[in-house]
Amino acid sequence: EDFWAAAQRLRPVELQLEELHALKLPKAQLKEKEDQLASKWKEKGYFDEQFLALDRATVFGRRLTSDAQGVDIGVLVPPYLPLFKGPGSMPSTSPVAWSKEMLETGEKALESWGCVLLRGLLTADDVKALRQALGLGERRAAEVGLWQQQQDPNVAMGRYTFGRLHLLLRGSPRYEMDAVAPHASLAPLVHKHFEIQDLAGNPIFLSEAQL
Repeated sequence: EDFWAAAQRLRPVELQLEELHALKLPKAQLKEKEDQLASKWKEKGYFDEQFLALDRATVFGRRLTSDAQGVDIGVLVPPYLPLFKGPGSMPSTSPVAWSKEMLETGEKALESWGCVLLRGLLTADDVKALRQALGLGERRAAEVGLWQQQQDPNVAMGRYTFGRLHLLLRGSPRYEMDAVAPHASLAPLVHKHFEIQDLAGNPIFLSEAQL
């Protein structure tokens, strides 16, 4: 339970567990390594009760203000190892089988260019479900914004940059989980990039993930 709670808060427990199992160690040695990994996670505070109990309302101030800058907004993402489809579960996208080669190629692109194109990361069914959940399709951009505000008046809408309509879905019980669901598919690459840059002592900056 603590493992999944940490994964939902984007701690790299899933990635590190996958990397360990990819070594294909004997069962006894694997169990020893898993115990060592769990101890390491505890030392880093991934299973800290106060951290896992954080409520979104207690960590996120007013939106569209400086109060929101650099603040842990408490957003949960669906873990990417299991596939949750049961009633009451969070929206999720299809699991992505990240190979070592895919992670290395993607990480090198991020390091060299600051961006990476991942074709087919989301399935056609995932895209269709996202478009339906967020009201996309035949509606024009402004119509999408107005439609979302009708469903949830808490959604902020504005044209803060030329030619783009921005919708702030953070904190929306209607849309936030659908919007963050695809991030679970990206999580292994993000974790790997952060891990490599952190070990190299480089500053880490993530601008955005465009879906």
